[in-house]
Amino acid sequence: MGSGIIERAVAVVINRRMKRRGMSWLRRNATSVVALRVAWLNEDWMRPANARIYP
Repeated sequence: MGSGIIERAVAVVINRRMKRRGMSWLRRNATSVVALRVAWLNEDWMRPANARIYP
């Protein structure tokens, strides 16, 4: 897979969400948002295999 495809995916998945007007992000919060966004786009949002159980 070429780097152009990866760079475009970053632009679509991350930059469009993170760089909206008036938004500011901390890295730790942005990482969580990106993980949720990727899960949503990969249609892994509600699959039991990806569910986490916290004690």
